[in-house]
Amino acid sequence: MTSLAQEQSYQQEINTQVWTNFIKGFNERDNKLFSSVHSKDFIRVIRDNQAIFGYDKAFKVPSQTDEAKRNKWKRHIELRFIESIASSEEAFQVGYYKTSVEHVETKERRVSFGKFHVLLRKENKQWKILMDADVQDGVDEALFQSAKPMKWN
Repeated sequence: MTSLAQEQSYQQEINTQVWTNFIKGFNERDNKLFSSVHSKDFIRVIRDNQAIFGYDKAFKVPSQTDEAKRNKWKRHIELRFIESIASSEEAFQVGYYKTSVEHVETKERRVSFGKFHVLLRKENKQWKILMDADVQDGVDEALFQSAKPMKWN
């Protein structure tokens, strides 16, 4: 059984090694940084679309046309957590995300919410996301705000 102090230490490691780079990579559209926090054995589950796929499809390099379209939208993600279970080598986390995008020319803004389940494991002394499953159904601003923000201590 893991002590509370040990679990908080693992959580701090996960925040530092995974979530800071996950958020930065997502927000800056840095595919190299974003993919670096994921295991090569990564499995992505998009429950809304009934889709499951692996690392290569999840991090496929977009075409120049697709990239140009994406670059017209600035994006931002926030994470909040409702459950975290961690040991020295594995962790499971559940939370909510809030993504917002804004068109750089028209200033049109869109916001969406979802719930995620993430399985992490340590690989060569680094935490990596092994599985990420999410669904948007039923999550709103109030539910997102009810969860705990990422802790840094």
